[in-house]
Amino acid sequence: MEASTHHQPPATGVGNAKRLNPIKLRQMRERCGELEEKIADVEAEIAACEEDLASFVSAEETVRVSTLLEKRRADLSGLLAEWEQVTQVVESHRV
Repeated sequence: MEASTHHQPPATGVGNAKRLNPIKLRQMRERCGELEEKIADVEAEIAACEEDLASFVSAEETVRVSTLLEKRRADLSGLLAEWEQVTQVVESHRV
């Protein structure tokens, strides 16, 4: 009795690591596409902020745009990290 109880959890853990629900995989592929679109949008916003900073308007505007630029760069970092995770899972389950 003890041997079978001890044997079951590792087998279940290995199965979950190797196989992903097809619906979950489809959702992850869709999320990957969404993330790619968001990344492109945020990169465009970053470029616009950098362009705005190239021409001085006022100190207040420079501070506002600089703050926005920092936020967008942080957003981009988070999106890229999530995209890398999702892509890794999707790629490991290619058929």
